[in-house]
Amino acid sequence: MRYRFECDRKLLSASQIANGIEAGHEFLDLLHACAHKSKPALNKLAQLLEATSQRAESTAAWRAKLKELWKPPAPSKLPRLNHLRKVSTKANSVRAPWNPPILERPLALSQIKAEKRKVPYLVVTQGVPFLRYPGPQPQSLSRVIRQQHRWWEKKWEQKLDLEADITLAQWEDRWDQIVGRQIRHSSMDPDTAETLRANEEREFDGSWASALREVHTGISQQIRERDIQRAEMGRQMWQVIVRERELAKQEKREAKQKRRQTRQAGLGTAPTAQ
Repeated sequence: MRYRFECDRKLLSASQIANGIEAGHEFLDLLHACAHKSKPALNKLAQLLEATSQRAESTAAWRAKLKELWKPPAPSKLPRLNHLRKVSTKANSVRAPWNPPILERPLALSQIKAEKRKVPYLVVTQGVPFLRYPGPQPQSLSRVIRQQHRWWEKKWEQKLDLEADITLAQWEDRWDQIVGRQIRHSSMDPDTAETLRANEEREFDGSWASALREVHTGISQQIRERDIQRAEMGRQMWQVIVRERELAKQEKREAKQKRRQTRQAGLGTAPTAQ
């Protein structure tokens, strides 16, 4: 019972939860009847235990058979398997604490493990800018890109659905207007009814459609603000690239000058050694 509760603790379906509660009550009734030494209940419990034992034995035999048939993967597939294990690990989808945010770069040369600066390049995928450094792409970056894509798709789908709902709401508002006008005009003189009808046609703004338009405007504003944020992020990332390039050129000149000084020092000490 504890095992079933542990397996079903994340159930969200109302029908599945109801079926599980009903099955639990039936089993509790069965145990209660067994406690009172009811022969039908004892026979049913024995049958359940026997069926459970047989199912466990068949499962164990099937797993043992699969274990015998298992073969180690080929050496050529090990890198792919290691990559899949790395991707499935949630800890690898979070930025490491010692790794600074992308906008706090460039790093000092002493903090670069490769001891040589690698200049990134700016990539934009479906409106999401990011800096691509040479080498494997971090899992945290892949996670952020997926989240950005899902957010954009969700908002765009909501916007399209609202556009279709606004059309239906306009028809509903028009129908409410027609019904209301018919009710009011039944007790008015013709001149007053005609004036009211003209004013309604000029100032018609249905309540159903206006509410949906407000939501549609809010979603459009969210998309617009996110686009502005992405544009600003891309501009800041480009400044990082510019600084990375400047440092790379400076470090290249310094390394070249250091090699020249080392070579000159070696040539100067050569005659003394002879």
